[in-house]
Amino acid sequence: LDGKCGETLQLCLSALLLDVPSFLAMRLHKAMEVWLTDKATLVRLLSGLDSNKMIAVKKAYKSKYDVPLASALKDDTSGSFAKAATLWTAAVCDPSAGLESRTQLSPDEMGDDAGALAELLDDLIVEYEMLLRFVASLDVARLADACEGFSTDDTLLISVVASRGKSFLARISAAYQLEYDQRLVDVVASNSSGWYAYLMTMIVLTPAQADVRLLDLAMDGLGSNKNALLEFVCGRSSARVRAAKKAWDAQHDGSLVDRLNSELSGDFLTLALQMLKAKRPNNETVDTDLAVEQAQTLADASDEELVEVYLGILTTISPEQAASVADAFEQNHDKSLGKAISERFSGPMKNGLISLLQQPTSWYASRLKAAFDGFGTCDKAVCRILGSCDKAEVKEIAAAFESKYEKRLKEVIKDECSGQYKRLAVAWVDLPDLLEQPADVVEMPEPEPPEEVETQPQPADDVEEVEPEPVPASEELDDDEMDFGDELPDRDSPKFKKKVLSWTSNYLDATASGQPRRAAHYKCLLELVGVTVEEPAAQ
Repeated sequence: LDGKCGETLQLCLSALLLDVPSFLAMRLHKAMEVWLTDKATLVRLLSGLDSNKMIAVKKAYKSKYDVPLASALKDDTSGSFAKAATLWTAAVCDPSAGLESRTQLSPDEMGDDAGALAELLDDLIVEYEMLLRFVASLDVARLADACEGFSTDDTLLISVVASRGKSFLARISAAYQLEYDQRLVDVVASNSSGWYAYLMTMIVLTPAQADVRLLDLAMDGLGSNKNALLEFVCGRSSARVRAAKKAWDAQHDGSLVDRLNSELSGDFLTLALQMLKAKRPNNETVDTDLAVEQAQTLADASDEELVEVYLGILTTISPEQAASVADAFEQNHDKSLGKAISERFSGPMKNGLISLLQQPTSWYASRLKAAFDGFGTCDKAVCRILGSCDKAEVKEIAAAFESKYEKRLKEVIKDECSGQYKRLAVAWVDLPDLLEQPADVVEMPEPEPPEEVETQPQPADDVEEVEPEPVPASEELDDDEMDFGDELPDRDSPKFKKKVLSWTSNYLDATASGQPRRAAHYKCLLELVGVTVEEPAAQ
């Protein structure tokens, strides 16, 4: 019809040719594609849409122009008008999809009418799903508010993310992409930095996505981060290992088994591949008689069959059964199974086997304790553990931490971390999941007061906030160099000389390459065992 009739007649004929949602979507698009957005037309069209019509128009707009209506409104309008228009497209929709009047009926009124009861159940399921979608749309709007403009509202951002579980955060992510055509993980990453960004992105990822990212970070570059790999293969449930392996294979068009074969070697490779088969049951009924037999089999294992026997038992029984085996071993052999493992294995293989004797939450608690101890916090490990676990799991880890070390995890985080990173970590550990406990009051961690710096007096308008410089990556203490299963070696131990040589070499390398934090770390370890090292001669 272009050029063959007047604009008004063309508009009328288009209205007759198109279905109503497609016509209204076209009118909205034309109102926004002109040089100056036609706000009067937008107001007239949007204000005339009720819930069902709005849903149909949003669907037609996305189908015709491949952009969500809310995203188009945000791009082509501004200020209060943009906020009102985008909120209206969500708020006008009935959260219960018109089912509230039907779901308020009492089952008692239906008596033995099975058909009516089944219909009520169907309505309740649909209404529940629609309410979840509505809550997700409200969270999307709050996140958009937190991330718009030149500065991020970190309090609002943290309060939304840290008060939801990972399954609902996945729903929010999908709704955010539908509304704004952006991935939530990219949005939060661009509105945060440093360890704050690292932890935030790990939290908003699904468990499988977080595991894929953990595996990629652990295997990228030279060598591999064996402690990170241990957290995955030994700390995850069998179902989660299978889901992560499937996701990794699909994302990389390859095989995780092949990648591990290229990255690892020796006994640790054997352990990783065995755990990747995900044969370990969960919540298995404990068989104490079998535990006694298994403990004896472990004790009798010869050096030639050591790896096969230990992996054959510990990687195929539940944490509960493993704990029973450990009890039986200690009762019958006058030493702990953990000590026996330490005497016969070393390195990541030893740490992996010891982790299998504990509940995952208890082991993660010990990993966090090790990350906080020593010279400087290993923030990488803290972010990996807290960010990859769901909210309920993190609360179990916090309970295990307090039980083991008589300290509250959130208080240790407050002492060891800083800035928005600290606020997010504390909130993720401490805030309730508001979908499960909607009546709970959210008390956000307070932001840190700015440090007092002695400077020359300046006019208030000239004061400029300066971000502290992040620690260079080369200065970051790699948690792979921290043996989380060892105490400081005794001088009479056969490992003493090997440990001292390793620490001395690392100290000299760090000093020569200009890494004072790393050098101080190894110097401190050497001093703790009474070894003095000479400072390298100046070049």
